Amino acid sequence: MLDMVDIRNKRWKRAVLMVLWLPSLVWAVGLPARGEIVSRRGLPPRRGLPPRRGLLLSRGVFAPSAGVVWRVSRSSPLVLRKPEVHYHAWARIAAMETGVPERILWGIVQVESGGWPWTLNVDGRPERFSSRAAMLRAARTAVARGTKYLDIGIAQVDWRWNGARFGWSLARAVDPVENLRVAAKLLAKMRHRSGSWLGAIEDYHGGTNWERVNYAQRVVLGDE
Repeated sequence: MLDMVDIRNKRWKRAVLMVLWLPSLVWAVGLPARGEIVSRRGLPPRRGLPPRRGLLLSRGVFAPSAGVVWRVSRSSPLVLRKPEVHYHAWARIAAMETGVPERILWGIVQVESGGWPWTLNVDGRPERFSSRAAMLRAARTAVARGTKYLDIGIAQVDWRWNGARFGWSLARAVDPVENLRVAAKLLAKMRHRSGSWLGAIEDYHGGTNWERVNYAQRVVLGDE
């Protein structure tokens, strides 16, 4: 009996959250994508890792979380600049190929990497690089030493679970075009499995119920 009450409470809370910002999801799917806005904040927590610090819930509004410090090697200094226009064009093409709403795919890119294609997340530690070659070297080093969690590229695709989609080729995984195509295919598959784009966004990130809902909210409303 207690289990049934607990399940009903969880469903009720989830229903309230969906009602509060479901209109924003509809808006995100229906409108054209926004311009190239690069987030300076850090990456979200990865699957199975400790939750991100600084998350606040005040008066029903999610407050932005604290940023993280990017670790940049001396051999490949980070040059901060906005992503080139063609990165967004690649996302548009990948979205069209798979039927994924462009705004959702680009929203995930903004949350995952801020639109920076040379991004890795190694065991929960975000790293940005100045070039594709530098990121590829770091990715190969991480794989060689048996890194458990490795998320790659502009859409932060999980290597452990989705490396086969790149033919287990890190060179393909770090390519922004291939990275976006795989991410879009994953979203389309998750949409089919979950029955909704909201569920697909949550499944792309995974984690606890709170982390899933917070992630989807950031994708839909923007990580500003």
